[in-house]
Amino acid sequence: MNKKIFIIIGILVVLVILLFPKVEALNDGGTKIYKSLIYEVTKAHKIQTGGYLVEGTIVKVFGKQIYCDIPKNVDVIVDGTEKEETNQEYEKEIEDVTISLNIPKDWKYEELDKNVENDFYEYALKFYKTQEDKYAVLYFYHQPFGVCGTGRTSQKIILNNGNEAVIGYYDGSNVWQDISFYETNKYIAILNYGLDKEDSEEIINFIKTINISQNTIQKEDISLLLKEGTLTSKNATFILKNNSNKTYTYGEDYEIEIKNNNEWCKIELDAPLVWNEILYMLKANTTNELNINFTIGYGELSSGKKYRFVKKVREEYKTNDIFLYAEFEIK
Repeated sequence: MNKKIFIIIGILVVLVILLFPKVEALNDGGTKIYKSLIYEVTKAHKIQTGGYLVEGTIVKVFGKQIYCDIPKNVDVIVDGTEKEETNQEYEKEIEDVTISLNIPKDWKYEELDKNVENDFYEYALKFYKTQEDKYAVLYFYHQPFGVCGTGRTSQKIILNNGNEAVIGYYDGSNVWQDISFYETNKYIAILNYGLDKEDSEEIINFIKTINISQNTIQKEDISLLLKEGTLTSKNATFILKNNSNKTYTYGEDYEIEIKNNNEWCKIELDAPLVWNEILYMLKANTTNELNINFTIGYGELSSGKKYRFVKKVREEYKTNDIFLYAEFEIK
């Protein structure tokens, strides 16, 4: 009888040791760690630099994490100690767009001054790891980024926020040459200037953290549509529709792009088109029709091909261009 009692007491002691945790309190804002031999529960309540509060729960069983509701890019607790921060949080606002991303601490970055002689971008951010002459640059262009040509292949990647980016390669190389974000913002792209395979892959990994957000102009404010029944291989009529209470302005200039290998490419002209210096107004809640003759400059368009009409407008008294697109196919 006494033996059975001792066995029961022993089992209870073992269960207490295995199942009932000891509690550790950290001096980081209130984080508590509940540890037993079987499991560990961290109730994070951590004040980070800048006053940012991290809250959440991490559960481990036999040392393996099975649950965590803390954002992936936030490092909090590892075995009761603070994990070294590995990312630099970067944010920049350019005109009506905000760009943010996490850059690894072993990468350097610097904002580049505008090139006065070749002013093709509004903003540029250079990334490099160990050699300044081997780097990548994130550009915010004045015009939508576009690439095309023989020997080019591309693949899509999914960013951490669920949006798509497109990585471009040339001539069979396994090192990318450009990363574009056409789904989110047509003006932003990253170019590779001599990075090797390993460093270029690292760039892809941390570029997945990028967020590009538009602060003001809404797509529904102004739209561009093909007028039904007007399309031929030689001409078409497009409708500019202003759905807002603002006034927009535009000139005579436009472009035609063609779709090759799932990418939109500018059609190279034998000679640049010459436009009259006329400014048109598109007042609030009105529409204007644009009668376009493709044969002027572009010639007759080919059947079976997908094209898009590109028109540049501006909100009155503003200096940044808004590019509108109307897709069509010649049957």
